[in-house]
Amino acid sequence: MLIVKSLSQHLVELAQIIINAGALEPLVLCLDEFDPSIKEAATFALGHIAKHNENLARQVVEVRAVDYSLLLCLQ
Repeated sequence: MLIVKSLSQHLVELAQIIINAGALEPLVLCLDEFDPSIKEAATFALGHIAKHNENLARQVVEVRAVDYSLLLCLQ
């Protein structure tokens, strides 16, 4: 998890590779974990991916990561 978080923040190409590898859905599932450090790492990884450009942000939104994160915050 921490590796995905670290890789996703540096280059748009690395963020795209992470998406192409199918990591978005597992990252969203990690938002439901009991351990807060896992939730935090997944949230940061999704945020790092989304901040690169509009296309990557759209892909993060399409897997409903934003909806899930907001729901968790409200709980």
